[in-house]
Amino acid sequence: MKQLTVVQRLPVKLAFVGITTIASGGYLLWLESAGLSSNWMSTGPGITYCIGAIATLLAAIIGFGINIPAANRMGALAAAVHSRPEGATSVENQTLVRLAARISRGTRVVALLLLLATASMAVARYIP
Repeated sequence: MKQLTVVQRLPVKLAFVGITTIASGGYLLWLESAGLSSNWMSTGPGITYCIGAIATLLAAIIGFGINIPAANRMGALAAAVHSRPEGATSVENQTLVRLAARISRGTRVVALLLLLATASMAVARYIP
């Protein structure tokens, strides 16, 4: 885990990819809708693309606002525990379990939101 988070800086790279993807999607939506024209946005494809965009933004908010802080806190606590010879106290173990559960729940919600976003992008052009 330390190799991925500290050495290879995977969370930073994933955050950059996520922000880049959201920005490019917003730009493509802007182009497709002729500047977010209300006429186009009220059509079937416009509404469907907007549902996907909202799902993506919610996934990003959960990822950046819940998962990343919980993972950072979990990493810091685990590092502190590993630096002591006596190991973790029961309170620290409970905190680690609680943080892992929070990350797991957040990840499941993000996955469902991204599935919704992907599905909406796949079918939007076929919605009348």
